[in-house]
Amino acid sequence: YNVSVAAALALYHARADRLRRAGRHADLDEAQRQTLTAHYAARAVPLAAAVNAVGLHLAAYTDPGDDPVEELEEDYVETGGAPAAPDLDGPTEPGGSEGQP
Repeated sequence: YNVSVAAALALYHARADRLRRAGRHADLDEAQRQTLTAHYAARAVPLAAAVNAVGLHLAAYTDPGDDPVEELEEDYVETGGAPAAPDLDGPTEPGGSEGQP
């Protein structure tokens, strides 16, 4: 075995032992896990700065249970900062039939 294989085997067994003893392999609760995932995504995903800005805005200016799309649309209307949020309920009809009865 080489060193990387030995390290992988040692980490595998350490994780399996921790999982067996503690019932889980991490010390993070759900909120901490989501925060860590968000930090990772912010560094790994292109345009993450814009996504992060929207997320921070929503976290600061919405209450639990609020529809984030509606809240952003209201903010844009109030500030004149951007057009209304797109309809996320499903695809639109081809051929530009939006807004027609």
